[in-house]
Amino acid sequence: MSRITTEAVRCAVCGQISSQMTLVSAYVQGTGLDGKPLGALPRVQECPHCHYAAPRLDAPAAPAVAEEVVSLVRESGKVVMHERADWTRTREPVKRFREMTDDERAALVAENPAYGRVICRCETVTEQEIRDAIRRPAGARSVDGVKRRTRSGMGKCQGGFCGPRVVDILAEELGCDPTEITKFGGASYMLTGKTR
Repeated sequence: MSRITTEAVRCAVCGQISSQMTLVSAYVQGTGLDGKPLGALPRVQECPHCHYAAPRLDAPAAPAVAEEVVSLVRESGKVVMHERADWTRTREPVKRFREMTDDERAALVAENPAYGRVICRCETVTEQEIRDAIRRPAGARSVDGVKRRTRSGMGKCQGGFCGPRVVDILAEELGCDPTEITKFGGASYMLTGKTR
């Protein structure tokens, strides 16, 4: 039988301590599609300070691998590396309109009216959330990229209502024609031309 416990965990990235829920002795009976036993359920913890997410915040793999790669590149002598003065360890948290209180929404719309224009009605995703998803580092470059970052197009209509507007916003932000926008990259173009 499985149970959930709460423990204090120090984030390996920012060093802050936070309370994290941990699934203890969770084991799933049966087999997966490959015929192998399913075993223990995966779990993910997220640091509320720097938003790093990993199965265990106190034992991350990615930062250690990144530090090793930097060390190898430095030692090779082929690349001169300088630490950026404007670099920060944390990224700004993503603003989710649907998760805010009415007061938080009103303040955000007063600050930026684009947060008041709901593009995806099924998932309550605003125009500015989509623009932020495109403008962020490693931002969205396709309709599915926006979908994965904002949930726009994941609702009941599956993008039937918001899809065309998402294509328009992507084209505007990327400075290209809407016919160049793809569903998931490559040659997965959404449009071929105008009908009228």
